[in-house]
Amino acid sequence: MSIFNPEKHTQRDVKIVAALERISHAFKVMQLSMGKEHSLSPIQMQILMFIHFHHEQLCTVSYLAQEFDITKATISDAVRVLIKKGLVEKTVDDKDSRSYSIKPTLTGKNEIKEMKDFGLPVLQALENISDSEKNDFLHSLLQVIRYLNKSGVITIQRSCYNCKFYEKLQTGHHCNLLKSDLANTEIRIDCPEFIDAGK
Repeated sequence: MSIFNPEKHTQRDVKIVAALERISHAFKVMQLSMGKEHSLSPIQMQILMFIHFHHEQLCTVSYLAQEFDITKATISDAVRVLIKKGLVEKTVDDKDSRSYSIKPTLTGKNEIKEMKDFGLPVLQALENISDSEKNDFLHSLLQVIRYLNKSGVITIQRSCYNCKFYEKLQTGHHCNLLKSDLANTEIRIDCPEFIDAGK
């Protein structure tokens, strides 16, 4: 069954997948447009945004390759270009000179600030949806992401569901780090305190 076959769009689940594909396409259009303005490829933009908002230990070529599900060679090429443009710099590991992480330079941080409105049209589109609909929508999306992660489509997922601090109780969700119960809307997709439950 193909979601690209309009004859199948009478089926609800196919419509949902087709709608998600349209939203994904919207992000690609916005990313290409923003990248063109700043002379950056989509992967260069993704790397810049990621290393700006995540801990240094996640900002290595190996981890970025897993994060974006692409080869180390592709990440290395993108990082090489970003270094040449003066947008990122290497931080060599004191214990292993062959290992390094990357971080934005001051120029890179300024570039990121100029791209802060990326994705804003999607955020604005949510303004006309009620809170209860948003809550249900978020819950459903989290379930889809969780399934895609478990089935291996998404390699890395730093959500509460995969975290060693998360506990599913009869009454709902609980974070043992915060020592607090969590509402469905408080489940995080990318938590800074995340520690993989499998490790």
